[in-house]
Amino acid sequence: MALKNWRPVPGYSDVEVSEDLQFRSVAHTTAYVRPSGTVSHRTFPSKILKVQWQHECGYATVFVNSRRMPVGCHVLVCLAWHGLPPEGKPFALHRDGDETNFTPENLYWGDTKDNAADAIKHGTLARGEAHGIHKLTEEQVLAIRACSQTGSLAAKFGVSRTAIQHARYHRTWTHI
Repeated sequence: MALKNWRPVPGYSDVEVSEDLQFRSVAHTTAYVRPSGTVSHRTFPSKILKVQWQHECGYATVFVNSRRMPVGCHVLVCLAWHGLPPEGKPFALHRDGDETNFTPENLYWGDTKDNAADAIKHGTLARGEAHGIHKLTEEQVLAIRACSQTGSLAAKFGVSRTAIQHARYHRTWTHI
């Protein structure tokens, strides 16, 4: 069996990523004080970390002991291959929009604007009727834009006058 090349992850001294995208904790020893006051040492061996899927958001994560919380695999891979994020670009983004694809060539550092542009490009941004809290339909928005009244439309559609104005003047529902 060939040896794998493991890359350290900047900012996570206890994690490494292999070329075939496996994650492992690095062997380390910690010191702790017993109730009697004596100092003891405990050695933790290196081990492969289990990838877990966060069902709410769809991202693969691993549990990192030093942080005591799950960390996105895409973040760890981006750190290992592309280094620390540049100033103002804190997010590890996917070029293809597939959150399950965390290969190094698919990842890059970006900001909020890049993330929003990617969501629009990949069709993953919840807009209009796909948004969970929409109150109007596309058909209603088109009717609002075709009519000059505000108050009667607000009552008819069960929304505020402001919602009617925002839809009419393309402050909301900008995609249609």
